[in-house]
Formats: sequence, structure tokens, C-alpha cells
Amino acid sequence: MRNSTVLVTGGSSGIGLSIAVYLRYCGYKVYASSRNPKKNDSKLQKEIFLQQNRNKIPKKLRKQLDNILNEIKFVKLDITDNQSIDKCISKIESESEMVDILINNVGFSTFSSIEDNNFDQIVSMFNTNVIGPTYLTQKVLPKMREKEQGRIINISSMAGHQALPFMGFYAATKAAIMRLTEALHLECNQFNVKVSSLILGTFNTNFNANMINSNSSKSKEHNPVPKTSPYSTMGEKVWRFTESFFSGGTRPIKAARKTAKILTKRRPKAGYHYGRFNETVLNTLRKYGNTQFFLSLLNWMFKR
Repeated sequence: MRNSTVLVTGGSSGIGLSIAVYLRYCGYKVYASSRNPKKNDSKLQKEIFLQQNRNKIPKKLRKQLDNILNEIKFVKLDITDNQSIDKCISKIESESEMVDILINNVGFSTFSSIEDNNFDQIVSMFNTNVIGPTYLTQKVLPKMREKEQGRIINISSMAGHQALPFMGFYAATKAAIMRLTEALHLECNQFNVKVSSLILGTFNTNFNANMINSNSSKSKEHNPVPKTSPYSTMGEKVWRFTESFFSGGTRPIKAARKTAKILTKRRPKAGYHYGRFNETVLNTLRKYGNTQFFLSLLNWMFKR
């Protein structure tokens, strides 16, 4: 499907940017969405891409990076606004006939206990991580069905298999995306539209820094859980754990390569797991092992 038109949501930074860059490098026509594309600075994006991927970038791609960033079409898209989604799809279809490949990548997490979580932020997270991507999928499917071709990859997380404390709602959204993907995989196969989820571990992006706490502010503090919260002490332990885990995460270019590989498969699976070896092993044990054992292990870790 080289030369096909791809839409990558959340494509201005992190994993989304790496996917957009790598797919353009592979020959795809790439649209990358963000809320404010006019603010996109190719120099800043280049700096982010290089910093997050470092020595994992292919030499040829590194040499072509300036041209690749200029060739990616950044489009305005607020995933929580149906009208914004409609306008984005109309723009792409006016220029490229249809979206051949959709990469639902956009998403965010709060870092807060279930009790403390701001209700508006809970609604916003489900709208961003689940409802918006679902509506976007509904918008691209009719032409994919009509043409009997198309690919959809939903970026999910191993958190969808096992929630961590203070990230319960994020885990719930990712579990929802995986279940929706499985249903779509079955429903759309008859039309030759292939749907998969890419279930990722931790990656070296700004995901942790961009988490939002229960007071709706960015989590740049050592412990984003308010000291007034009865969960503050545990929150500090969990935050230290997540900080160290994310800082040693996989380079996002590897998720981009995995995405490109999935797109070449004639009969892709409903789900692919990708992360560090220890994450993959733990995820497999969690998926097929004893649930209570894992909960007891996590409880022991965060009580120390």
C-alpha cells in the first residue's frame, strides 16, 4: 500500500510524529493532525524527533529528515470535536480522494486516584482516547468499504491489560480501544478492511510530563498528587516508579517501524504487542496467568 494516503492523529510529537516521519520515509503520503498545526515548527519537531530517537534513526532517514518534515501535511484536528473531524476528513478527501490508512494515536492520561480524579478530566480523557477516535473511524470506513481496501491501526497500551494505581481511567480507555479493535477486526474483514491494535509498553516520549493531575495542571512536580489527598504518600511512590520506567522507555522510532511492518502484512492480526523484553514477558504472564498474583505483587511494590 505504498503511496497510499495516511492520517496519523496526534502527529506533531512523540510516537505520532515518529510514525508520521517513518511512514513518509517509506513512501506514504502522510497527513499528521494536531490541534494547532500553525504552531508546528519544523525545527522544533526535528529537535524533538532527534532527541527522542537518537542513535536508532536510520542514516538515510536522518539525511532526509528536513525534506520529510516539509513533505508531511499537518492538518488541524480536535479529536473531541465532531465538526473538526468532519472538516479534517473533507480536506483530506478533497486532496487525496480518501484516507487509505488511519492511525489512531492521539491520547493522554491523568495521574490521580479514582476518588480524586476531576470528573471533567475523566470525560475529556474518554472523549479523546475512545469516543473521538471511534467517530473518526466511522468517518473513514464508508470509502474503505466501498473501495474494499483500507487499514486502521489503533495505538493502545499494555496498561489496557493491567492498570497501575493513579492511571486507572487511562487503562480503562486503552482496554476499551482493544475491545473495539477486536470487534472492528471481525466486522470489517469481509470488506478487505484490516483493523489492528498496536499495544505498546513504555516509550521515551513526553507522555509522563504531559500527564494531568486532578487539579488539571501538567504534572511537572515530583509528586503530582496533591499533598492534601489521602493518597499522596502512595502517589509519590507510584510517581517515582513511573518516572524511572518511562525514562528508560523504548525509542518511538521502533513503534513507527512496527507500524510500517504491520501495514505490509496481508492478513494482520487483531493485536500486536511491542515493548521492552521485560514488559512483553510481564504482559504475557499477566494475560495468561493469575490476576490476583499480579495485584498482590503490585500491592507489595507500592507499599514498600
